[in-house]
Amino acid sequence: METTASNLDIIKIGVIDIGSNAVRLLVSSIIRFHPETLKRVSLVRVPVRLGSDAFTSGIISNEKITALTDSIKAFSLLMKVHNCSLTRAVATSAIRNSLNKGEILRHVSLYSGINIDVISGAQEAHLIAAYGVGRIVKSHMTYLFVEVGGGSTEISIYFGGKIQSSATFAMGAVRSLMGMTTDATVEKAKDWVKNATQGKKDIQVIASGGNINKVFKLIGGEASSGLDVKFLVQYFKALKKMSYRERVFSLSLNPDRADVIVPALEIYLSVIHWAGAKTVYAPAFSLSDGVTRLLADDIFNTF
Repeated sequence: METTASNLDIIKIGVIDIGSNAVRLLVSSIIRFHPETLKRVSLVRVPVRLGSDAFTSGIISNEKITALTDSIKAFSLLMKVHNCSLTRAVATSAIRNSLNKGEILRHVSLYSGINIDVISGAQEAHLIAAYGVGRIVKSHMTYLFVEVGGGSTEISIYFGGKIQSSATFAMGAVRSLMGMTTDATVEKAKDWVKNATQGKKDIQVIASGGNINKVFKLIGGEASSGLDVKFLVQYFKALKKMSYRERVFSLSLNPDRADVIVPALEIYLSVIHWAGAKTVYAPAFSLSDGVTRLLADDIFNTF
């Protein structure tokens, strides 16, 4: 009998990532006992931008809570339509740092039926790094992994195919856009990177996040072959000279991407400069992908 989708044991996984700039739903599929078949099915993004409240007043407004809840309700229905049997919702910097975190979690749970796990910066770094970067690094090389989100930046050092050290810093694209990143935080990150990379040569940088992925697409760079940092610096300078309107219309960027892409790229380039790296790779691996792989690991033990 010919094999069809109806007689394959296909598992659907739905992961909601509640970030400082946007809320995302990633739906993936995997055939039981076949880890190589894990693939993205659908990715939906809603620009709720919780960080605009969390990083200023420290309180996420009722308007934002309603927008978040409506987004989660819609995602819950989409996961139902996709027949997702494994689901998880995680929140990062914005909710993690909000003073009304408990109220937000209760409200979303009550009106959407979805419980949100607020993960730490260390957990976030591990999920992205261990389940993404850890699968592509070579044991004889040193890598610096950096993920710039809306509210925080996660950095990890790989050597011998394993994470040697990780750290998270309160600097991100939305936070920087609003002028909420302190000089002390930048110096702390700089010192950490320099200490972690001291004595290491030919460091390769692996960058993750929506903004760096968008830059690679705009430039036409291949994630597998990497991009010369000098070229990335030139492109950053060109982006910085453009007005917000020019980025929206000339580059066809989404309005909620056009304003944060410059501060995000500035953070990436700072970390790359501190590490003394000459090439950067962007394999397009996100927190949602990390959580998806974790669920596959924990439930099926297939990886």
